[in-house]
Amino acid sequence: MYIEGLLPFLLVLFASTANSVQVGVIKNVRVVPSGTIINTTYYTCICILVTSSQNIQGFNYNSQNDTCALFTNYSSSFIYSVQNDLNSTFYFRQLPPVTSVNTNYSTTQTRLTTVLTNAAATTTTIKPATTNLYNAGNAKDLSNVYTTNFSSITYSALGITGYGAALSLTYSATSYVMVSTPYVNLRNRSFTIDLWANPTSGMSTNDYPFVVICQTTSPNYRCLQALLRSGKPMLTLYYSDCGSSRSVKSSTWVHLAFIYDYTSNTMSLYVNGYLDTNCSSVSPFQGTPNTTLIIGGAKVLSMYYGGLIDQLSIVTRVKSASEILDTATLVVYYSFINQNLLDSGPNLINGTGIDTTFTAGRVDDAIVFNGTASYIQINNLILLGTTGWPYSFAFWIYPYSTQNGTLVHMYMPTAATIRCIPILGFTSSGSLVAQSWNATQILTIHGPVISSNSWIHIAHTYSSNGSIRLYVNGSLVAISTATLSNSTLSPPVTVIVGHCGNTTLCSCSSGAVVPAQYHGLMDEFRIYSRAFNASEVYALANP
Repeated sequence: MYIEGLLPFLLVLFASTANSVQVGVIKNVRVVPSGTIINTTYYTCICILVTSSQNIQGFNYNSQNDTCALFTNYSSSFIYSVQNDLNSTFYFRQLPPVTSVNTNYSTTQTRLTTVLTNAAATTTTIKPATTNLYNAGNAKDLSNVYTTNFSSITYSALGITGYGAALSLTYSATSYVMVSTPYVNLRNRSFTIDLWANPTSGMSTNDYPFVVICQTTSPNYRCLQALLRSGKPMLTLYYSDCGSSRSVKSSTWVHLAFIYDYTSNTMSLYVNGYLDTNCSSVSPFQGTPNTTLIIGGAKVLSMYYGGLIDQLSIVTRVKSASEILDTATLVVYYSFINQNLLDSGPNLINGTGIDTTFTAGRVDDAIVFNGTASYIQINNLILLGTTGWPYSFAFWIYPYSTQNGTLVHMYMPTAATIRCIPILGFTSSGSLVAQSWNATQILTIHGPVISSNSWIHIAHTYSSNGSIRLYVNGSLVAISTATLSNSTLSPPVTVIVGHCGNTTLCSCSSGAVVPAQYHGLMDEFRIYSRAFNASEVYALANP
């Protein structure tokens, strides 16, 4: 029997036998030696910890079968390795001499190496995704740990990130993905299920399940379901339902997060990054740990999903509100740390640099635009080209000159006729300009003249009501009195940073911006699929 509350008791006992020294914790792993150790039951483990005169240095605790593996003084003749195990936690007062780290999680391996080379007695949580349906055109999890079986699925040309593909399911009993071996165990524990969905119109009259774990043996139908019910998000644990009153749109991308907090016995639903619904006094999921997880069609419940699913992640912890907000709305984030264009955000949309270099920046490293055609190109952005979808740009600049120049240029590469506009740039007098555009007109707001050779923070927002705002160094400097639906571009959209790209793109309708090469530095470049509020802009401008 797995009882979450016994874990702290076990830890206290171990700390007591270790002369009250602080005990380190690494979750979701087990330490395995090449030689023998003491393997025993949970209760025997407690007795040994209390009564043993041996110098116990650490132990693995398996929450699925309530067993314990004890380590006395580490042997120099053994090779100790660390292996991923979602049911195991390693408690230690001293780490063994680990010479090999066996893990299928490349990001986890980096974190484990950090933990093991800095063997302070601290509490460290390794956070591997239980299941992460990555958008690489297959139904395997990102870490390639879980076995997946699937039927009648296809893949869309573009997922929410603009590369790879999204899972495409038809509304039928034969269109699904099954995840097992090892099983995804959500019994008696916290979890977060989050994903991007693009459902078909059939959701308005049917249950559309994203994730189902349903025990069909006695007692029957102890089910966990994250789904749309009549087009509204819902999380159900057996007969405890937590449903939103908000309907999502069909054929439109939406980010959803379903959370169960074991500590507080609460369920929470997030829509597009924001808390939508809270439900209290909910008992934890009680299904057996060896139950298959189903994505899409759940034949046992006669429930099926139709549409696209992308970036599906399940973790056995409660994700924070800020983490969910970033997952749902942080499109790209180039910190330029280590002098590269790797995306530090959740979508891994790396940029392409043309004739660029790097130097010391405002926060860490910065990119340098100082050629005749120096720029960053960011391809296939989906939400940025969706009609009426809000967005924000934020970054630091250190301009060598502010007379003329394009900071951010946006265009639609798939249109028969090139559609493009400079979103941010300078006038011939050095004034900063922000713009939006529809098929017939350009909406422009003017900021101050920007000084050269100093760091300036710039933020620009477009709201779903059609208004635009411009911030300089955290302060609002311009806001549009008129509104304009941003309906000219359609996804996918390409963004060019530091230049307008080429002769054709530079000759697009430019409004008040004088299209030209921006000369200077840039740091901490971000694009969001939401409109910042004033406090968020201020925080970015005051790191």
